[in-house]
Amino acid sequence: MSDNKTPTVIEAGKKFTMPKAANSNSRKQVAQPGPPAELPATTALPLADESSLAAPKPPGVAARKRAPKAAKAEALAPPAPAQATESAPVPAARKGRVTSITSTGPGGARSRLAIDNRPAPSAAAQTRIFQIYYEPWHLELLDPAFEPFDNRGIVSEFYELEVFGRIAGSGEVKSAQLWGALSWRFGEKTGMTGQQLHDVIAANPGNDIYYCNPYPQNEALFHNMWLQGESCHPRFLEVAEAVCAAAGFPVEDLQAVEASEMFSAANYFVGTHKFWSLYLAFVSRAMGLSDSRMSKDMRELLHSPEADRRLKHNGATYVSFVVERLFPIFMKTSGRHLKKFKITLPERETEMNVHLRLLREMKDVAHKTRSAWLAACWVNYRNLYFSQSNGKEWCATHLRNVTPTTVRFG
Repeated sequence: MSDNKTPTVIEAGKKFTMPKAANSNSRKQVAQPGPPAELPATTALPLADESSLAAPKPPGVAARKRAPKAAKAEALAPPAPAQATESAPVPAARKGRVTSITSTGPGGARSRLAIDNRPAPSAAAQTRIFQIYYEPWHLELLDPAFEPFDNRGIVSEFYELEVFGRIAGSGEVKSAQLWGALSWRFGEKTGMTGQQLHDVIAANPGNDIYYCNPYPQNEALFHNMWLQGESCHPRFLEVAEAVCAAAGFPVEDLQAVEASEMFSAANYFVGTHKFWSLYLAFVSRAMGLSDSRMSKDMRELLHSPEADRRLKHNGATYVSFVVERLFPIFMKTSGRHLKKFKITLPERETEMNVHLRLLREMKDVAHKTRSAWLAACWVNYRNLYFSQSNGKEWCATHLRNVTPTTVRFG
């Protein structure tokens, strides 16, 4: 993982062609009067009635066939800034009938595209959505509205992105207008069934990309997903800055306030062929430039499991956590002409307490009006929320790192 070879997203038998660099214009930086005020820990947030304070629940692997029920209303609890990258599978014996397509990856490694050989749902004629599984026991948890995708024994630090590349190059989705490949935990994370996803897409036709964010609390609590990553992975911003500099993206945007519509996690995408061709080429180029231009030490850190010290993601490298945060940059550059639709997740929204809803609305209004004053007010309210919910130790470790001293809008 530390050599100078450029990683690629794999098509069947060939590599993606790297496009020319996309231009990114810097945005005006607005100075604040000073650093955000440190609010006293003794100040208490005014609590509304319990029915409006359904606390967010951290995600967990639960062996169940249906999406979890909405969380019961309860007192204010710490938010759960979370990562969405899937754990690497442990190779297992293959069972069942599959159609296999072999492709060549970096360094000559061989991989396969394996989709269960059964008739696809009727809706898949226009929209085909696969559900990736890594173990035989995952099969009983898959949604019948999706097509099972056998990824047993395939290990890649690109995780879902590697699957996207194989599907795109296989010809399997050639006749579909829209396609995607989702995690076996899609229902658990989103609270949405496969049929509900198909219905939302059908009710909102004409878009190039449909996406969602299973962790809406992050939209309320962080300037953007890069700063959210800093609270979860050691030295994350250091790695992200090196990647952005190498790829030619504005490094200062890592500190910018982003609107909620630009938050996306877990690579839950359903898109047109136009979207996939642009997106896969964009990410492939960005990560390729990172490997070729970064210093040896930073390149080794990028490909190291240091990103997952607590082993919540099976020792994943920084690559997967960086890749899932490139989507907003893509939508502002190579994908700026695409039509997008962010899917609201009702069950996740019910888990947002009143403070999280107000914080998200406050930040979005500040972003829309470009009000540095309102953004500073949001930061102070947000800091107070963190002090009440996450405690002194978390704040001492992370709060300053995720709080830029100037206001910049992305």
